[in-house]
Amino acid sequence: MSGDEGRAGDGGQELTPDQHERRLFKPHEKGEDCAVCMTRLNYHVTKKVYMACCGKELCIECVEETDARDPDGEAPCCFCRTPFPETQEEALARIRRRFKRDDPTASNTLGTYYLYGELDLPVQKTKACKLFLKAGMLGSSEGYCNLANCYFDGQGVKRDMQKAKHYYEKAAIL
Repeated sequence: MSGDEGRAGDGGQELTPDQHERRLFKPHEKGEDCAVCMTRLNYHVTKKVYMACCGKELCIECVEETDARDPDGEAPCCFCRTPFPETQEEALARIRRRFKRDDPTASNTLGTYYLYGELDLPVQKTKACKLFLKAGMLGSSEGYCNLANCYFDGQGVKRDMQKAKHYYEKAAIL
């Protein structure tokens, strides 16, 4: 992969440095809203929750409010009402089902699980990088950002600052 792929325009033509800068730093369009309360989702990962049952990202406030109403603390999904997974295997199976449907957030989440060995998955950093790339190609800026972090830190791929910059730029453009 060359570092210039991010400089190609939508038609594949080479962009001038000025066009590339305008595309990179253009104001972002409206972000995603919480599917329950319809407020704008915060970009920070600790302020939103991915629900693999329905593939929705919900604000943490809606999820916490639903949990607070349930005496067990295991409320169903506040969007689709699917019960909370009872085991890690069930949670992983849900994410894999969403992944098979080309859900970019599922691909990114699965990549994170392989990067850190979560849900009893083995640490497979190279596989994580492939999943981050797929997430980015499906439209996830977080996927491209995680891939850039891998190139920056040399996790699962050879440390490469040019590729890290390339994928940080692709994340910023999305």
